Amino acid sequence: MIRKLLLGVSLAAVSACSMAPKYVQPELPVPPSWPTGDAYLRQSEATLPSVTYRDIFRDPRLQAIIAQALVNNRDLRVAAANIESARAQYRIQRAELFPEIGTTANFQ
Repeated sequence: MIRKLLLGVSLAAVSACSMAPKYVQPELPVPPSWPTGDAYLRQSEATLPSVTYRDIFRDPRLQAIIAQALVNNRDLRVAAANIESARAQYRIQRAELFPEIGTTANFQ
């Protein structure tokens, strides 16, 4: 019994020892400034073409159908409802962070 206990204690003591060297986090290769040059220049938004579906589809009836489809888009309404539901759930969960104030009144 004592041998098993001694063996268990010695194994626990040996397993607690670590022979690995201390970990030193390497420096991240982050440049001190942003890269410059023609390849990194931001394109002006004015040079980008602003083409909408109205420019592509010239038929007024087709434009009316597209506008009606955008207004009655169920997927868009469902997505908006899901966003509102998530916001409400967030407000409910966040309410636990604030202190509660309660009062009671009795009259006889």
